[in-house]
Amino acid sequence: RVAITAGVRCFVDCLYTGEIEMLDKPFFREVNKMASVFDVAWLVARCVGYFKEMVEAMNMECYEDMFFLFEEARYVFTVLKKRGFLDLAVSKIGSGKGKPVFINRYMEDVDNLTVNQLDLVIKLAGDEVNIVVHSLTDQLTKHLSVHGAMFTVNHKHLLDNSDLELCRNIDRVTYERLFDVLQGVEGISGKDCKWLLN
Repeated sequence: RVAITAGVRCFVDCLYTGEIEMLDKPFFREVNKMASVFDVAWLVARCVGYFKEMVEAMNMECYEDMFFLFEEARYVFTVLKKRGFLDLAVSKIGSGKGKPVFINRYMEDVDNLTVNQLDLVIKLAGDEVNIVVHSLTDQLTKHLSVHGAMFTVNHKHLLDNSDLELCRNIDRVTYERLFDVLQGVEGISGKDCKWLLN
């Protein structure tokens, strides 16, 4: 016997009633996904409206609120191949004072993030790439002190895909701090020297 999740029950209730009164944050991802998969146009539209209402109501100085928005939008973008939610979330988080706090905390354990997450954090930072570089420098400092000249895949991805020239132009202190860390690594490989030459 297959267990029916609360999200499925909420989806079925929406279909029966034509309303979304039962829709709540814990069920949103599942209901939105099923509405898209089964092409229930009216429910897809209501889910978009519900997400917009959540975006407007969320506290952009609260990490948990920002994390929820970002991850829901990332899921829709990655799995359902729709970028509207992502644009809304990035715009909302990016417009508030909480963006640096969110990025720094989101990247606290950078090695457990996927490439997709890293790319979207870079997108969220936008012209304020120095926020990403600052967090990356903190991560590298801790990592290299333990592991020596061994960059992780995620460190390399961030170094390769962050606009370091833009960082140098807008925040020379953060840029130079990163390169002080890189230059202090003993036994850095020739391949990894490319970041020092940029």
